Amino acid sequence: IHEVLISDDEVRTAIETDDMYIIPPVHPWWRDWKWEGGKSLKEGFVYSSDANSRWLDAEQLKTMIKDYELS
Repeated sequence: IHEVLISDDEVRTAIETDDMYIIPPVHPWWRDWKWEGGKSLKEGFVYSSDANSRWLDAEQLKTMIKDYELS
């Protein structure tokens, strides 16, 4: 099972920053808004779990969950 987080349709409006992707709403009043420091994604870009290059093992997941529970 895989999840598509940014589809090829959404890539037209998506913005990439240093630490996240932003998919702005498709409202007419939002079209002229610019995200400071963000850049457009290339056409054909798709962000999906089946193309992930970084995988966590069970111990890494346990550590992540433990760290989250403590904060």
